[in-house]
Amino acid sequence: MKALYIEVKRESPPKTHSLLRLSNELGIKDEEIIDGVLDLNPEYIVTRYPDAANEVPAKIYNERMAIEHLEKPRR
Repeated sequence: MKALYIEVKRESPPKTHSLLRLSNELGIKDEEIIDGVLDLNPEYIVTRYPDAANEVPAKIYNERMAIEHLEKPRR
């Protein structure tokens, strides 16, 4: 999303990890994209700060979830 921001706006993106904020600033309105953004946005906190999930991230994800998280941005 930050690469898209740089490509479209020709400037550095804001210092944020919020996919929702980045998509809003890019003016993205497509419901399927926003749906994917809303699904992925909270994953940043859980994967970056393991204590936020009260568990090791590797133990709270399975292969199906990983595949889904990889496929949504591709769409």
